Amino acid sequence: MIISTYLRHEVIGSSDAAAIVGKSPYKTPYDLWLEKVQMVDGEVKSNEACELGNMCEDGLVTWAQVQIGARGVQRDVTVRDEDCPFIAANLDAVLEQSDGTHANCEAKTAGLASPLQWERWGEEFTDEVPEEYIIQAHHQMYVAKLNITYLPALLAPRGRKLFIIRRDEALIQAVLHAEIEFWEKHVLKRVPPPKSAPSLDVIRRVRRVPSKTVSLATDLVTELRDATADSKRAGKREDEAKAAVLTGLSFTDEAGATAYADAGETTEGDRVEFFANKRGVRSLKLKENIHV
Repeated sequence: MIISTYLRHEVIGSSDAAAIVGKSPYKTPYDLWLEKVQMVDGEVKSNEACELGNMCEDGLVTWAQVQIGARGVQRDVTVRDEDCPFIAANLDAVLEQSDGTHANCEAKTAGLASPLQWERWGEEFTDEVPEEYIIQAHHQMYVAKLNITYLPALLAPRGRKLFIIRRDEALIQAVLHAEIEFWEKHVLKRVPPPKSAPSLDVIRRVRRVPSKTVSLATDLVTELRDATADSKRAGKREDEAKAAVLTGLSFTDEAGATAYADAGETTEGDRVEFFANKRGVRSLKLKENIHV
């Protein structure tokens, strides 16, 4: 374990672990890849839930310290793995337990800015917490060489609850294998992960190569056209279709890396352009049968 500081794109952090194995409700593996290879413009804005969680963190850590009778606490600990320096973790706190051993502490909140998903949280003092937190805790325990994670949570309207996650070596090895593969095969080689699609919010913010037109699969444009025309299904389906078209504008540049064009044409003469207006707002425009 190496005490360290790092930039998020330089490493795989604990909050990235669930996304890599496809268990994050907030981010896909493709989203994460785009962030790590620094192809996304702009920062994701914080939301009410995140801000409330940050405000409650110190108080929850202090409460957990009292609950387990910890003798000391070290807050905001950042560590890197000695064998794989691209794997790092930020711990809310490391608690010194009454027997002198140390434990990870990861504070969480839920139900403060939106209704609590009751089915995702079980009985206190168990590890019945959302799956992405189990994965995050094991990533942290691996990097920090710890065997237990205390997860104090403020659950509205249940109140404060303490959950306990014990180290599972098989899970750690599975997550570690996925992280190393993600970094070496996709981040370093700048090749997007297979069987994953980016969210519309992220793919819209990808930097594009100006005045570049690529061949675009006809079925992507057909799906976009159908989704846009069908008002009953236009919501989610249109977003997915737009994200697929924007992803389909990828090409391999001269260095062998994946890049993204700002336009595409199908063999049937349909053309798609992703452009910014005078205010910098990007829009996806479909031009049909341009060769007619």
